[in-house]
Amino acid sequence: MRSTDGGRTWGTPALISPEGVPAFSPSIAVTERGTVALTYYDLRFLKPGNTTTLPTAYQLATLRHGNPKLRTERRISRIFDWLQAPFAGGYFLGDYQGLVADGKGVRAVLTETHSGTPQNRTDVYTSRLPTREDRQAGDVSTEPGRR
Repeated sequence: MRSTDGGRTWGTPALISPEGVPAFSPSIAVTERGTVALTYYDLRFLKPGNTTTLPTAYQLATLRHGNPKLRTERRISRIFDWLQAPFAGGYFLGDYQGLVADGKGVRAVLTETHSGTPQNRTDVYTSRLPTREDRQAGDVSTEPGRR
């Protein structure tokens, strides 16, 4: 997961999500300071025997200079029930997630379900998320996230 030659070659891939936890729909961005940021949905909140809901959350993992030893992770969505998503040959949130470095951290776009309105079962959110390295440099204000 690390490059020492400006991205021409890369080292051995490393697992980012917790081992044994289904994770999907990843996005990746690299900040100006070299922090690798990844977002993904995962099912870490699914309890054994739960067959009626599919608790899902969107995670942000950062690796300072791509180093797994300097990894941080935080949940950037609420925990929502994937089974509330519209059914289109399977429960589908759409292709509405992404991540981009914006010069002051990263900006994530994600979709969550809600059960309040059957005609509008998903909402799309975005937020700027300063990385720890950007906060330590003191050149960003901490913009409150959605949650």
